[in-house]
Amino acid sequence: MPRRAALSLAELERFGRVRRVTSDAPKKNLALIAVAVVGILVGGGVLYLAGQTVYGAMSYRSEIAEARVASAREEAERTAEAAATYRDRFGECPTIGEDLVRAELLEEAPMDPWGRNLAIDCAADHLTVVSPGPDGSFGTEDDVLARR
Repeated sequence: MPRRAALSLAELERFGRVRRVTSDAPKKNLALIAVAVVGILVGGGVLYLAGQTVYGAMSYRSEIAEARVASAREEAERTAEAAATYRDRFGECPTIGEDLVRAELLEEAPMDPWGRNLAIDCAADHLTVVSPGPDGSFGTEDDVLARR
């Protein structure tokens, strides 16, 4: 029996004995994977930026609060210095900031950064100027004090 020569794939296709099966499935799968990766990257970027914005806002608020406390401390120190001068000059404690303005030791009545008046208290051996601090209540732990 003579042996027949093997036909190539192209010859088989030409005679209709073999049909190539082509599928777009691998291309579609690759497209879905690409879309998923891009979605993850975009979502991660959005979460990162949102986190930075929230953290940045909290940090910014903290910096503002610290700056206000520092400003209150400076104003209390300045007022304590003026009150000590007033006491030395007039022999009595100024009861309110207006006393320091009338004595021309300050240009305006001392106020803290929260818009509240500073309290002046004179004892026999020292003088204390107090800002009620951020909570607005005297006698709490956030009060800002200056002593002379």
